[in-house]
Amino acid sequence: MTRRPPVLSTWMDQATDGIFVSDARGVYVEVNLRGCQMLGRTRDEVLGLNLREVVHPDDAHQRAVDLSKIETGQPFLSVRRLLRRDGSSFVAELSTTRLDDGRYLAFVRDITARRAAEEAVQRTEASFRALLDVLPALVVVHRQGIIVYANATAAKACGYGSPAEMVGSRVIDLVYPDDRAGVAARIRRMVETGAAEGLERERFMRRDGTHFEAEVVAFPLVFDGKPSLLAVATDATESAKLRAQLIQSDRLASIGLLAAGVAHEINNPLAYVLPNLERLAEGLASPSPDLAALQDNVRGALDGVRRVQKIVRDLGSFAREARDDTTATDVDAAVESALLLAESELRFRARVTRDLAARSRVRANEGRLVQVLLNLVVNAAHAIPEGDAAAHEVKVTTRDAPGEVRITVSDTGEGIAREHLPRLFDPFFTTKAPGSGSGLGLSVCQSIVSSFGGRIEVDSTRGVGSAFTVVLPAVAATAPPPSAPAPSTPPRERSIRPRLLLVDDERNVRNVLQTLLKGRYDVTPVASVAEARERITESADWELILCDLMMPEVTGMDLYDWVEQEHRALASRMVFMTGGAFTARARELLDRLPDRWIEKPFDFEQLLSLLDRLCEAQGGARSAP
Repeated sequence: MTRRPPVLSTWMDQATDGIFVSDARGVYVEVNLRGCQMLGRTRDEVLGLNLREVVHPDDAHQRAVDLSKIETGQPFLSVRRLLRRDGSSFVAELSTTRLDDGRYLAFVRDITARRAAEEAVQRTEASFRALLDVLPALVVVHRQGIIVYANATAAKACGYGSPAEMVGSRVIDLVYPDDRAGVAARIRRMVETGAAEGLERERFMRRDGTHFEAEVVAFPLVFDGKPSLLAVATDATESAKLRAQLIQSDRLASIGLLAAGVAHEINNPLAYVLPNLERLAEGLASPSPDLAALQDNVRGALDGVRRVQKIVRDLGSFAREARDDTTATDVDAAVESALLLAESELRFRARVTRDLAARSRVRANEGRLVQVLLNLVVNAAHAIPEGDAAAHEVKVTTRDAPGEVRITVSDTGEGIAREHLPRLFDPFFTTKAPGSGSGLGLSVCQSIVSSFGGRIEVDSTRGVGSAFTVVLPAVAATAPPPSAPAPSTPPRERSIRPRLLLVDDERNVRNVLQTLLKGRYDVTPVASVAEARERITESADWELILCDLMMPEVTGMDLYDWVEQEHRALASRMVFMTGGAFTARARELLDRLPDRWIEKPFDFEQLLSLLDRLCEAQGGARSAP
């Protein structure tokens, strides 16, 4: 056994790593205290041992390779398992250098705990990656703008054959061009702050150039040992469909609730429309009719019919499946429609007060805004017991505010308990008696208002009443529409009246339109699409085709498709009449032809203006030969 100088001995024994010196044969000739502790042996027991005796048998084959690398004179780092005296082993990291005198110096560090931690991290990362691989959501991991991982769901949704095809491409290329600036800003914030980004709706690009909407959350994480950003997205297409179905179901449920009241509102004007028409018929049959009385009968009948027309239009607009398109909407008109539809629910519960002073319009879908207001008005009515309408009030107020419009529906009902306020907009939560409500109304209202960029505020005091305020962003004011349609231009002198093919299965509609139009057009009425096709096949020389959209068996849509295929020039001359586009196909056609249809019942001057405009655009009547 050799003796070390005291200073060297102290230095070696204070080292936290094991220090081993071996001769050219691999026999240890020096070791420090930490090295002895690692091997579970005394210094005397270590000295004289050969390296082969302390290396785990499964790692012994590495020694020849190690020696060849050490002989280059550069420190060599290796990892192997070493044996303790009791036969147990530990993982060691060895840094070995060949000394000038031919001996070898090795610094040994026990990395068992570190290796176990690394293996645990690797197992965790493997489990995490396996989880990401099977998630039904789209998952993309990117680093410095480049995709380093994508799961199978992301590849399929974005139109790639496999996730590997996405790796290495720019993450921003997955984003719809108009959304890229916003996504880039989110990425910068995450890199700068290290904080996650909340749920946002973004549009993703597919490989074929189409796009789809998705709801995305993103956050920083360490992936494969390096700082990265992870985005998790769910395709919003199905959720949007479910949301639309929920809104439509709520709308139809409201119609069922209000059906009896709407029937009452229609019966009221019909109660004087029919007698006026009967008196008119009797007067016209008289040998000496009282013209003044007959004019009163006509005015009374027209007034009643126009009231019914408004009720039916409001109901139809509310009932049909609303699309996501928005326009500048008159808030006060939407309030009036909602109050009209809710009249039967309000009549025996409260007096209705209007304070409508909003001048700005809001960007909204009119039918859905009416649905929101109808829900709030009906809820206000149901908060008040029946039987003492004079003592209670439902008040609707509209006001302009800086950059927004506020619509408040308040009542003097029982109010809402304070503990219920935080849950009012939760789906299926209701304070009504069992069987009296689904609990979806306010949740649907909030969803609709949020889609318009607005919010709903609630103020309620138990025993005093409640106030719900819909706050929506205002849009630039526009000039109000004229109170009455502008009169159509008087008939011009025409050499030949334009030929018009009238297609409608209702005989009375054909008769009245033929009578009204015969002074301006040469009208040929037919009762079916089959007859219309025969007429067009005989001669395609028609200036206009005025066609009902929905007819039994074969529809106006079918006629339009046939005309487009067989007589393309005539397709641009078709005008449609509709009592309601109740199918997706019908709505799609009317969307394609926004200026070529009119809703029943229509004002004759409005119809004539549409026909004349289209006829002029087609070159007017033919000149006489």
